[in-house]
Amino acid sequence: MLTLICQGSSFALHKMATGLRKGAKLNYKLMNEQGISLDTKDNSDNNDDQVAEDTRKDSVFSPVKSKAQKSNASSAEDDGKHSLPEEVDSDDQEIEKLQRELETLEKDEAKLKKIKQKEELRQKVVRKRDEVKALRDVRRVCIMGDSIIKHLPSIQGVSIFAFPGATIGKLSFLVDSRAVPLADFNFVIIHVGTNNIANGHSLQHMSSDFANLVASIRKFNKDIAIIVSSILPRPVDHSHTKSTVQQFNFHSQDYLASELNFKFIRSYRPFCFRGDIKRFLFAKRDGGLHLNSEGSNRLRFFFLRVISTLT
Repeated sequence: MLTLICQGSSFALHKMATGLRKGAKLNYKLMNEQGISLDTKDNSDNNDDQVAEDTRKDSVFSPVKSKAQKSNASSAEDDGKHSLPEEVDSDDQEIEKLQRELETLEKDEAKLKKIKQKEELRQKVVRKRDEVKALRDVRRVCIMGDSIIKHLPSIQGVSIFAFPGATIGKLSFLVDSRAVPLADFNFVIIHVGTNNIANGHSLQHMSSDFANLVASIRKFNKDIAIIVSSILPRPVDHSHTKSTVQQFNFHSQDYLASELNFKFIRSYRPFCFRGDIKRFLFAKRDGGLHLNSEGSNRLRFFFLRVISTLT
């Protein structure tokens, strides 16, 4: 009996399942006719395939790019193509700006160099003017006369012009002939007259010649200071010229110096002692016509003392 019941139950279940299958088929058929798709397996498979394909496309290992990526890349290339000329234009503008600035600086530099050069030259001119002025202010002395000063030892900064045998008149002629460049000096010491005494010229004659000599000197240099050295007594003719020598020296000191505006110096003093001549200061070979070496040194020393006081 149990067997029959089990068989009956199996049959019933089988029949129920068969009915369910038939019903499902019928529903599926009706839904297809109405356009409703129930193929979930196929859609799922398709969706899975799409996701897998997108995943492969997005992978860094995939050589294939999406349309969006291709679009972005193309846009970036286009941006690069457009930005490059802009950068080049910007560089050109900056170069042009720097070039203009450089040209401006070079012009400023040239101007400043000229200003500096002018200032340096101005300073040099000022210094040179001071140097020239100092040289002009320095004592520029010359000594001119007859053979008595021929062997005079040199004096630093002093020029000596000796004319053997010269008289006062002859020296005046030499000055007029510009044998002495008087324009180069601001002091002149004159030592002349011994030959006038030897030739027997009178005091009046000698005074007149001296006035002419002073005028000739000032004609070439009106600002020159004139210093007149006294006539020296000489052993060779002292016995008959002593009086004339003394008279002319005193006349020059007391009268001519004031009238002709010169300074008289008593250079005879180193050569006399109590009215007598110091014969040892004169040359023996010519009988005392000229000074010997010691006598020339004494006269030089006397002139040197006078020059040191000149201002």
